[in-house]
Amino acid sequence: MSRTVVAAVTDRVAAEPALALAIALAPPLGANVILAGVVERHGHEPPTGDSRLNRLVDALDTLAEAAPGDVPVETDGRAASSTGRAIPPPRPA
Repeated sequence: MSRTVVAAVTDRVAAEPALALAIALAPPLGANVILAGVVERHGHEPPTGDSRLNRLVDALDTLAEAAPGDVPVETDGRAASSTGRAIPPPRPA
């Protein structure tokens, strides 16, 4: 069974503490890490092409590249009406 630790952050919060916790939890669980960036949208704002989302994903990619090599870290950026709605669903094993 494959395990994943998701660290979800918004564009208003520093991602480093969430990523550090996810990286600490992953090895004992034999898990990989998804660093999920969320830009909260309200109303009918377009779901893509937002400079806030692009900046957030670029910052998360930079953090992921600096992560220890023994913990796989992926990044995922999404726009949604809330952070909870944007968290990526578990992937099948």
